[in-house]
Amino acid sequence: MGSHPATAAATLQPLAEHDAAAALLCERAKRLTHSAKDEKLLQLLRDSEGHKILVFVSAIRTLHRLQSLLNESNIAFSTFSGEQSADEKDAAVEQLKTTLNVMLCTEAGGEGRNLQFADTLINYDLPWNPMKIEQRIGRIHRFGRKQEVFIFNLCTAGTLESRILKILNDKIRMFELVVGEVGSILGNLDDGQEFESIVLGLWQKTRNDKQLDDHFESLGDTLVAAQGKYLDAKALDEALFGEDYE
Repeated sequence: MGSHPATAAATLQPLAEHDAAAALLCERAKRLTHSAKDEKLLQLLRDSEGHKILVFVSAIRTLHRLQSLLNESNIAFSTFSGEQSADEKDAAVEQLKTTLNVMLCTEAGGEGRNLQFADTLINYDLPWNPMKIEQRIGRIHRFGRKQEVFIFNLCTAGTLESRILKILNDKIRMFELVVGEVGSILGNLDDGQEFESIVLGLWQKTRNDKQLDDHFESLGDTLVAAQGKYLDAKALDEALFGEDYE
């Protein structure tokens, strides 16, 4: 649901055959041909003319939908996804570098490639794992880079996605951290659970939005405490090892 209505409809379709609630949601999702995220994405692409832009999505169905959206809007782009061969991926990167300004990427675009010639990243949807978000950012924002980088995160108001973004941004200021620090912070969570498992657990035991907001406020406080442990350990390492500390 946080990715795209078309993705939600396709995912719900098998359930809709024997579940009335899923069938209703599926029909509603199918009727939403253009989402607010679609419109915001098109606006950002038009306002960012002249910049080299990566647009990341989590779901392959969402990628296919955005391919249609950009074609309908006469916006030229290349595509980098797990559906492609190595040669096709190389060609997509070369097109972005030389002739095009937009590349659509699945999570495959967040691995093993240096795309520092790009300066703008749009997260069309957000994975629940903050380290995957950091990995996306790391494609264009490497240590030592001097040029300014622009990062836009799209999320639907009132969703889990928006709550995740809020605590990552407001509590630990994730988008101001050095690449690699998020993993160090999450490693200090007391119970050792994966972040996305914690989020799923909170959602499953929640009965209303107020309760969910309270749960996420508590999770935010837990992240702040974990960040404090990381900063204390970092300060100790720097004091012990001085200039040799990495």
